[in-house]
Amino acid sequence: MKVVHSAKPDQAVGCKPHSHDRGDRPGPNMLLFSDVNLEPEMLSLSNDEGVRLATKASPPKLQGMFVRSALVAFFSFGLMSSPAQADSNCRRLAGPYLVTVTDNSGNLVVRQVLTLSNDGNAFLIDSGQGGVPNSFNPFTSAQGFWSCQFGFPTSATATVLDFSLPGTVPGDQHIGRTDYQIRFAPGSGAISGTLELRFFPLTGDPLVVPLPTPPASSFTFTGEAVKGSVQR
Repeated sequence: MKVVHSAKPDQAVGCKPHSHDRGDRPGPNMLLFSDVNLEPEMLSLSNDEGVRLATKASPPKLQGMFVRSALVAFFSFGLMSSPAQADSNCRRLAGPYLVTVTDNSGNLVVRQVLTLSNDGNAFLIDSGQGGVPNSFNPFTSAQGFWSCQFGFPTSATATVLDFSLPGTVPGDQHIGRTDYQIRFAPGSGAISGTLELRFFPLTGDPLVVPLPTPPASSFTFTGEAVKGSVQR
């Protein structure tokens, strides 16, 4: 009889056929599968909690069906902890958020609407887009991307780009880049975090790695989901 053992989830899997002593028992995080044959054999599946599913594989047809079910369970177990599954869980957080940006003293800087789409795009409109005469020129709405890591609490990053427009402040146009570090409050629709603002020449590369440090400005923010947009 051949068996295949899988390594722990945080290790690379290297599988090879080898002999198996019926006296052995699979340890935690181990999966055991047996070849189909006509002799009654025990097929076991165990996880971290020690939950074990066992059956006598008497008729070959029944044993084959059980092996296929065990393989499905194995691959499902792998997907549960994958980054793709995390991204899928985070999609429920997509939607528009009304954001309040403040400085280190808690003074209001701007209000924003930050929209996180299901396909990973991010959109931003800003109450300061009209500019302030002799302080800073108007600028466009911003667009970029966001990515999420499902956890406790769930967190995300977002990066959006905008362009400055001609105004009362002399100088060339530039590209603005805003980077968000976002925390989602479970079950409340509330977000909070920090943002960093950087500027690049119109002919510059705002996607350069690593980013210039320190940023031109940094702020804190809080926000809430626009009602009806995000289901909790």
